[in-house]
Amino acid sequence: MEPDDEIPGEEEGGSLYNTAIQIVQSFIEDPALSSLIPDLPSFTFPSLSHPAKVLYLRLYIRKRRWLKVASISYSDVGDLDSSVSQLLSASLLERITESRQPILDLLGCLSLGELKQVCKLLKLKPGPNKLALTRVVMNMCKTQRSLFGGSTEDRVRKTVAQVLGSDVVRVRDSSILERVLVASLPQFTLSNDDLTSKASLTQVLLSSIGVTRRFPTYTISFTRPLFSSPLHLEGFVGACQVEARCHLHLERSEWEKVREIYLSHKERFIEAVKDSAAAPSEDNVCFTEGWVMVRTVRHALTALQRLKDYKEVVFVLRKLLEYRHAGSRRGGWWETLSLTLGHHLKEKDEALEVAKKGLADPLTTHGHTYALQNRIALLEKRKEKTSQQHGSETITLSLPVVEGQKLYQCGDVLCGVEQAVLYHFTTDTGMFAEGVHSEGSLLTTLFGLLFWDVIFTDTVDNVFYNKYQNCPLDFHSSKLYARREELFERRFERLGGLSEVEVESEVTRIWEAQFEVDCVGIHWHLFTSLEQCLRCLRCLGITRFIALVRLYLRHPGAMRSGMPDLTLWDYEQRKFKMIEVKGPGDSLRCNQISWLGLLKEAGVEAGVCLVKQVSSKRI
Repeated sequence: MEPDDEIPGEEEGGSLYNTAIQIVQSFIEDPALSSLIPDLPSFTFPSLSHPAKVLYLRLYIRKRRWLKVASISYSDVGDLDSSVSQLLSASLLERITESRQPILDLLGCLSLGELKQVCKLLKLKPGPNKLALTRVVMNMCKTQRSLFGGSTEDRVRKTVAQVLGSDVVRVRDSSILERVLVASLPQFTLSNDDLTSKASLTQVLLSSIGVTRRFPTYTISFTRPLFSSPLHLEGFVGACQVEARCHLHLERSEWEKVREIYLSHKERFIEAVKDSAAAPSEDNVCFTEGWVMVRTVRHALTALQRLKDYKEVVFVLRKLLEYRHAGSRRGGWWETLSLTLGHHLKEKDEALEVAKKGLADPLTTHGHTYALQNRIALLEKRKEKTSQQHGSETITLSLPVVEGQKLYQCGDVLCGVEQAVLYHFTTDTGMFAEGVHSEGSLLTTLFGLLFWDVIFTDTVDNVFYNKYQNCPLDFHSSKLYARREELFERRFERLGGLSEVEVESEVTRIWEAQFEVDCVGIHWHLFTSLEQCLRCLRCLGITRFIALVRLYLRHPGAMRSGMPDLTLWDYEQRKFKMIEVKGPGDSLRCNQISWLGLLKEAGVEAGVCLVKQVSSKRI
């Protein structure tokens, strides 16, 4: 590496960009990976200087629009002119004058003063602000014709270019970079959370490694490649791109556009369902084109429901239930199918039959069991319902709310309903010394701390493919336990035989060695300190903790949701309690009811707190 290309430290450049550059370099140097992209030799990114690479990645993530070169300024890009020149030469940037852009896009690059200058050159009456000026120019394009041949749009385009100059650039998309990142960071395509705010799959992946700054240490071991061929990778990336577009339209409530995406890929979805029935179970099926297409159609259901296309909703749900690799989602599909048939299509008998089939399905998970029981009771016109039969203590609180807001008065601070209840139990009444608003993150954090060595064991192949993973690839499935059953059982036995001090020593060992290393499920700042974490664990007790972990391991992906909002404890009195908070007009969901029952079985005290609003003026 040349001196000019040395990767800067954290204080000189963001670790996100340095990590991304290292990922690309590692990919190129790995013959097995690089063979997945036949056109990799045409990728010009590796030949750039380090500052130019950082500039490209910065613009790719944050500035996917036309920019004046003079307005670009980053401390870790020293010679900006040189970096821009390199990117232009490498065809990774494009000048606005090189492509025929929509007039509206061109006008968006102009400042207020520049827009006024354009109007003056075009002999148009200027408006008071950018919006008014833009409308004047756009109206000219629609209503006037050029007297000298050519279109008015061409005249406007030339005038804007004259005012802007040539130093207006935009980053180009790179299909090669996208494939490199997907092949290197496949695990980050499993979460859809970021797709709602970013249209580009590459942006999602780069943002993911920006959050995950320190990765765990583990042994990379696989007996077969995750992507078997260039065609396999290309199909998977294409499906992920379709899913990203679907999410973007869902976020914007563009239901018709989502339906168009669904209809254009409907045959591929049907084919994926058919293929799953014929093929044997695959360990990494979630990294196939078909699996992503099924996931995309599942999300498109929202649009079909909003458009009241209930017959198509039924078709999709029946196909989803035929899909072999559905996992823990089947219960929800049975429930929605029964509801759609009974409520919207008035097919009561069929809706009842579907609900009973769903209840008998061995893959229907905890919360959906209660929901389906309720559907059956309703369809059979029985009065009893199971939805509120959680058997846990119910507390009703009247808390001061700020007039006209959904915020509660907690001393001198305004907060949400969960924090208000937490404040009541720990500060107002002193019933508990400490507590956190954690939902499922408390269990997953303690699980990660006490089972770190099992999670990152080197005895399981084909779950660690690169050094940029924050969990094994099977972490969110029931296979997490099945593939490590002996290790988990040994760990359960060992923890059950340890004294309280020895258990705390185990937690301290991992906390001190791995603090702020990213592991899925561990929230390092959930507790204010290691000592607070240990006090919580002492009050929970190792026996009850093991019982909860056994429940969680049934299917980690499905069991994460539904746990109570608050966890409260008092070390002096050795009290521990979990509380589900419900504000005015809110009611318990089926998975929450199920967890309340499971907690009772595990010996953990749990309850429900119903909050009534009282005007703060009356307090």
